[in-house]
Amino acid sequence: MEENNTKTCKMCYKEIPNRAKKCPYCHHWQSKFSMIAWNPALPVVIFLLPFAFFMYMVANMFDKGKDFTPYRNQITISNSELKFGEKKCDGTTAETVAVIGTISNKSSVPWKDVQMEVRFYDSNGRMVDSKQQKGYSTEVPADGNAAFKISTVREFPKEQYAKYDVSIISASDARSRW
Repeated sequence: MEENNTKTCKMCYKEIPNRAKKCPYCHHWQSKFSMIAWNPALPVVIFLLPFAFFMYMVANMFDKGKDFTPYRNQITISNSELKFGEKKCDGTTAETVAVIGTISNKSSVPWKDVQMEVRFYDSNGRMVDSKQQKGYSTEVPADGNAAFKISTVREFPKEQYAKYDVSIISASDARSRW
């Protein structure tokens, strides 16, 4: 019985060795696996995959998340009230004023490092004092609420703190790494 040592090329139809992965005449690959396995770009792709993964990880490490500006109207002060008190420290007493309340987040983004400002006005509507909250981190979950307190030592008589206004200055996406 005679064994056939040749086959026909799929492209040029010439007789080629049976074990040939590529036609010696037209250079056509004889199977898809051979075409991929012997492709000169394969080592480059294999070399670049870890590099691309590394770059993806680095980019995610420095992701700052969503910008607060488009969501500014969706995070609001839902209720608040003015409180007066005293702070005792090292044997001295300081009179304080605080605004305590709730922040409502109507967006799908959780926010952290919420920066707030409270402005205090007298009965004539003139601003007498202000305080920006920067001392600690406030986090507000997506579609949720969080409590806040902004407290400061009072510099003026209690009667001058007739009205107040609380506003949210900025916030950071809580899902970000920063």
